[in-house]
Amino acid sequence: MRRVAGLWRHDLLGVRLGVLAVVLPAVLLTMAQTLGTRGVWLHPPDSRYYLTMTSRDMGHGISDAIARTRAVTEWRLAPWYFAANDPTWQLVKTRGLYPVLSVPFVWPAGLKNGTVYVPCLAVVAFCWATARVTQRLYGPAVAALVTGAFGITATVAQLIWATTDALALALSAVLVANLPIERRIARANLVWLAAAGGALALTRQVGVLAPAMAVAGWAWALVRDRTWRNRWLGAAVVTIVVAGGMQLLLGMVAHVDTQGVVTHGQTTPGGVAEQLLSNLRTVTTGDLRYMWTEDRVLYALLAAAALMTVLRITKDLAAVFLGALSASCVLTAAVGFSAAMRYEVIMFPAAAVAAGGFAAWALDQTGLPFPLVREPELEPDLSRGMWIPQAAGCAVVLGACALVTAFGGPWRIPVPK
Repeated sequence: MRRVAGLWRHDLLGVRLGVLAVVLPAVLLTMAQTLGTRGVWLHPPDSRYYLTMTSRDMGHGISDAIARTRAVTEWRLAPWYFAANDPTWQLVKTRGLYPVLSVPFVWPAGLKNGTVYVPCLAVVAFCWATARVTQRLYGPAVAALVTGAFGITATVAQLIWATTDALALALSAVLVANLPIERRIARANLVWLAAAGGALALTRQVGVLAPAMAVAGWAWALVRDRTWRNRWLGAAVVTIVVAGGMQLLLGMVAHVDTQGVVTHGQTTPGGVAEQLLSNLRTVTTGDLRYMWTEDRVLYALLAAAALMTVLRITKDLAAVFLGALSASCVLTAAVGFSAAMRYEVIMFPAAAVAAGGFAAWALDQTGLPFPLVREPELEPDLSRGMWIPQAAGCAVVLGACALVTAFGGPWRIPVPK
């Protein structure tokens, strides 16, 4: 019993072993069930682009890459899908990170199986990062409860397929884990915020998420602390600069009619606002109906997050959740339709922080001695001497991904036969 109890006192990458022992088996079993039962939907229609991009990154020409994709999926695919005047391709071509990360797994496992590894690892990374931040804020009991609940939701389980959804979820969790939520952060945290923000821009068009959360936190601190030079300032500046810079850079690579996507054909400000509000109402209704019928665990988690946000409106958790929720609303209003929470998953890490606050309050009401932990304001593994090599490493990785996105083609990399 002492050894079992001792698991709560040992950390692995910032998460107690006891928390991992609770969360990971449940998540891995859910993942295995999804892999075993999903069949053709492990490679949905969107995967046509990503599978072809992966083959191109491995050195195959466009015709050969399309043939390899056709051998894996049953969806229609032709060379004109990748034409310069195709609007869908212009939207997808900047999402080069997932295909690049899939290459090492496709070599030994093949295109069909290898492209599923990154989504699986991304879900694990999401759980790990979420457990880390909730453990720091509320203790291991809350971390195990909230992270495990999010990890086994039907919505997270459905992200196990060959698209960028799971990777976007994981990168969102990295952003939340490095925000100054109830603490001061080091320069290394700013480096990770920049890296995750840049990587997220190479994954999906959700760049508004990071600055929305950071600016909301800064605004909350401005009102609460009555100073604009608060602990959120650095995070706000970094996320704004990275998001804006990546938008300008990727705008040179892909020519997306952003105005057309947002306005939906409306020509007046009033018409645009009315259309966006109508879209938001449609999406919200669809999401609520989906969660009530398909994923009531997620419904309860988001309800707990919303309730705690109201009860603790002056706290950082409220700012982060409302910032993430606002970003999700903007994105879904532009999209205009509900897609089983695929576009809203980026707010799950922030929702976990808010739901964790509710769980901590509920457990405290029971009077049971659940262990709580508090970290120092500056984490010891984020020392001043480490931020320069971390920044250099992140810059190299993101630079390589950006080059692949901008100039990707038939690289002659040896491909195992």
